[in-house]
Amino acid sequence: MRIKLITRGSIKAKSTGIKEVEPTKLQEAGGEIGNYYTELLGHSYKTGIRLSNETLLSKVEEINRPGGSIEEQKRSLTQASKLKYKALAPYIDAGINVGDFIADFAVIKAKELDMSAKEINVFDPDIQAAISGEKLLGPEDFTTLVRKNPNWRYSSTANESAAQFLNSLLKTFGKVG
Repeated sequence: MRIKLITRGSIKAKSTGIKEVEPTKLQEAGGEIGNYYTELLGHSYKTGIRLSNETLLSKVEEINRPGGSIEEQKRSLTQASKLKYKALAPYIDAGINVGDFIADFAVIKAKELDMSAKEINVFDPDIQAAISGEKLLGPEDFTTLVRKNPNWRYSSTANESAAQFLNSLLKTFGKVG
């Protein structure tokens, strides 16, 4: 499969490099460059640092230069993660990935909004609100945050809460035993 690494056979033409390659084709092609790209993309999700395709390609180019290494690029993403998520820095130092840390938050959001936890990743705006900054949100605070989402009122959790509230009102006024 040709992925524009070599231009159409012209002797005078220069290689376009990997800048014009679609990321999915780069990953499908495999090889050293595709593997580095895939590995860095996965590490960006683990560290919670969103990288554009251009930045990922640039980092892959740096890896392929003399003296470059995948470990160096991963280390820089980990350091950026500690700066972005100050409250998680001790956990990151202990080897816990940001992507792993958010599992409980994803379960809470999935339950509240009738979603699958697999649909929620570290870049979700509610997850970011919970883990960014100097202090982490607790489970109750995060639940309150999620319930402010307009979609919550259409969930089964919202219906159950409303039914329980109405039931308690009816019991208060003696309409229900």
